[in-house]
Amino acid sequence: MGICRDVKTGGRAKLEKRLGGNRAALFVYAMEGLENMAFVSNAISLVTYFYGYMNFSLTKSATSLTNFMGTSFLLTLFGGFISDTFLSRFKTCVLFGFIELLGYAILTVQAHFHQLRPIPCKGVVPDHKNQCDAANGSQEAILFTGLYLVAFGTSGVKSALPALGADQFDEKDPKEAAHLSSFFNWFLFSLTSGAIIGVTFLVWISTNQGWEWSFAVCTISVLFSILFLCMGKSLYRTNVPKGSPILRIAQVFVAAIRNRNLPIPEMTDELYEIHDKEAGKQDEILERTDQFSNPLLFMFVLIPIYDRIFVPLARKITGIPTGIRYLQRIGVGLVLSAISMAVAGFVETHRKSVAIEHNMVDSIEPLPMSVFWLGFQYAIFGAADMFTLVGLLEFFYAESSAGMKSLSTAISWCSLAFGYFMSSVVVAIVNKVSGGWLANNNLNRDKLNYFYWLLAVLSIVNFVLYLACASWYRYKKVEVKQVENSGEADAKGKIELVGI
Repeated sequence: MGICRDVKTGGRAKLEKRLGGNRAALFVYAMEGLENMAFVSNAISLVTYFYGYMNFSLTKSATSLTNFMGTSFLLTLFGGFISDTFLSRFKTCVLFGFIELLGYAILTVQAHFHQLRPIPCKGVVPDHKNQCDAANGSQEAILFTGLYLVAFGTSGVKSALPALGADQFDEKDPKEAAHLSSFFNWFLFSLTSGAIIGVTFLVWISTNQGWEWSFAVCTISVLFSILFLCMGKSLYRTNVPKGSPILRIAQVFVAAIRNRNLPIPEMTDELYEIHDKEAGKQDEILERTDQFSNPLLFMFVLIPIYDRIFVPLARKITGIPTGIRYLQRIGVGLVLSAISMAVAGFVETHRKSVAIEHNMVDSIEPLPMSVFWLGFQYAIFGAADMFTLVGLLEFFYAESSAGMKSLSTAISWCSLAFGYFMSSVVVAIVNKVSGGWLANNNLNRDKLNYFYWLLAVLSIVNFVLYLACASWYRYKKVEVKQVENSGEADAKGKIELVGI
């Protein structure tokens, strides 16, 4: 019996070794690129659809887009919860991918049949009495049903897909740890590549061929993204849901309150731990601690340079597989973000001076000024995004326990959700306090440069607060226990990620 058990265990180990790796990650990259191509193309052009085809007012158009984007990223928490609790990450991506597919199909049908849309306005402001009618209740219902099915679907994909890709690399293996860091870089690269196609090719289609064709291409793109992901199913290392992470968090608080008067044991073995007795199954045990535990083109160019040149050089100096630690990477991104806002303020000041110099303050004609002036701020902001977003994804994935990977990576996207929801509030507050920096609907008369500099100051304050929290944080220590069926072996090993 013992020999049979060893043969089975050895066969399972060999099978696990053949699974995962860069081959499996390629299918993840394909899904992310295709899905994000559809999502980003709509993110930058839906205001035009709302205003020009659904006859929304300009204010309602902007608000509808902001709410859609914010909801898309906020719902990633729900997608992450489903992935960690009930479904594997692969099944979550497929299920929510089909929900997103349905949403785009509804939008395609509405854009194609004029009976499902209001009569287009002819050179007048939407809602103007007796001249132009906005979308009625049923038309809006169809629109928002399709739109929020897209938001719901993309939220599940965004929460589970990064974790599914990262699962293909064993973070406890020093060799694979370096590949894990590269995965997040190339994941962002695929995201950026899809976005570039979306903001060029798909936007051109919506402008020149019609919105029904644009939404149809989005539908086909999401369909192929699901097919590509399914093609790699036989190669994936799949996670097994470990129960509700929210329930476990709640249990921690309940136990802490109940046992608040008990002394902390000197031996960590006396603390309550869950040890799974199933054959060959590994559990992570977090060591006890006394604390709570168009930037696009430039990103397209910078990501390969970062991954293939900067990381290997930094790795030789620091000895860290990722080159620099996650929190350091996020910090660099926050500094670059502040710099980009300051540069944007100076560029906007120069642009306004050109408008004044050529008496074009009230003109709608393009200014005699090269568009490449914008390249400075976009280059810096692209680099900031590369450091911050990937750093967040890496940090939340690596520092969370095995049963909370999807939910934790969803937190990275939630920061974007709060940004979208807060943007309108910040603009309204700034306008009220400043007396109307952004209230003229004329960039040459508005004080957009002042607003950029305000954002730069807020970014500096944000960095200072982040620095305080990051200095306080200590990276987790993981103890890995391997328990065999016989109950005889108890192989232990500790992995420690050095503090920041």
